[in-house]
Amino acid sequence: RKKLEPHPNVIQVFRAYTADVPLLPGALTDYPDVLPARFNPAGIGHNHTLFLVMKNYPCTLRQSLQVSLPDYREAILLILQLLEGVDHLNRQGIAHRDLKSENILLERDSDQKENKFGSPRLVITDFGCCLAEQHLLLKLPFHSCCVDRGGNACLMAPEVATAVPGPGVVIDYSKADVWAVGAIAYEIFGLPNPFCTPGPEGLESRTYQEKQLPLLPSTVPPEARLVVKLLLRRNANKRPSARVVANLLHICQWGGNLQNVDRMKMQKIADWLLCCSAAALLHAGYNAGNMVEAELQRNFLSNVDLGELQMAMAFLSCEWPWLF
Repeated sequence: RKKLEPHPNVIQVFRAYTADVPLLPGALTDYPDVLPARFNPAGIGHNHTLFLVMKNYPCTLRQSLQVSLPDYREAILLILQLLEGVDHLNRQGIAHRDLKSENILLERDSDQKENKFGSPRLVITDFGCCLAEQHLLLKLPFHSCCVDRGGNACLMAPEVATAVPGPGVVIDYSKADVWAVGAIAYEIFGLPNPFCTPGPEGLESRTYQEKQLPLLPSTVPPEARLVVKLLLRRNANKRPSARVVANLLHICQWGGNLQNVDRMKMQKIADWLLCCSAAALLHAGYNAGNMVEAELQRNFLSNVDLGELQMAMAFLSCEWPWLF
């Protein structure tokens, strides 16, 4: 059994147990076929089911976006949290494989300094379709069509959706969840998810071309437009990892003058990281301000890898001018 280390952007299950299936309100209408025969004579469900004990969150990301859209600062914080959560899962050999706005829970953090609600805090949940076999290392042998590729077909990364079963075929899920984050980003910025839109205007991950991706409004921060562009690259080998893209956003959030990012020397990078570390320690000591941002900064600093940081800076240096 795989036990996931705790992370602020991944749901924490306190306990799991089996018990009798209850007859919940609306069950006979919403899912009659999976009810046990004692409730529905035609049902094929079992008498027992699994119950998970976890924190109760007010809503899903999808429900929250239907009520009101976040401002651009909050939108970037949401995308950063998603990337940090996916990076944590992938580093422990877990691919979610069913990432969508319904499987992301949301609550408002409390800003103790201002005595008001702070930034939105999200957690990734519903791991019923995940790939978590430790020995597979995010790579699933795909020898026949009976092998389960994962959950929602609409948000299945191209390398997964186009895989053809056969001897020696392996599906690599190491960049699959970050592709789904790129698609969900459209929803976060108030646009229809292009891969969940029915009709001729919708795109399919199996066949779309990158030039067909809808443009985000020019009012969306350029770093967010760059992130969506990178995450939705068809070729997984050219698609950056969750850690690299999270680094890119962290640099844009509190990395100083982007015009000089291509000329940053090692000493300058080290000085910047030391300043970030000192600020994070002071923030934790006084427990003030935005706790979501403080957690994100701590996650970034605890996972700093020079190579991945330099890759993020390279993407900024090469791609940034084309966004204006």
